[in-house]
Amino acid sequence: TFLFVVFAWIFFRANTLSDAIYIVNSIKTGISSGGILTISGQTLSDMGLSNYSLAIILVSILIMELVHLIQELNQRREGLNIQLFSRIPLLMRWGAYYLIILAILLFGEYQSQEFIYFQF
Repeated sequence: TFLFVVFAWIFFRANTLSDAIYIVNSIKTGISSGGILTISGQTLSDMGLSNYSLAIILVSILIMELVHLIQELNQRREGLNIQLFSRIPLLMRWGAYYLIILAILLFGEYQSQEFIYFQF
């Protein structure tokens, strides 16, 4: 069901039927021989993702995974359900919160985009 819905979304989101057919044909070709950063002959910058954006995404995912790993190791070691951040001093926690907010403000996308359903 999930695969069918995702496939149907191609036709829902594409601007024209020929665009949808092009997308389906591109999916069939798969990843080209250019490597993991080249998909169907297009680089990430061709698809609208710069190397800077990719680096921010990968670093963010790495940070989230490290926090999760630390919490998991902490729970296994103590056998308790204590959260990692609840034991960090209050000043350091608020500093981390402000850094997260600052990162969102610095790296956020603020361009106005038309809502997808307004096209109909």
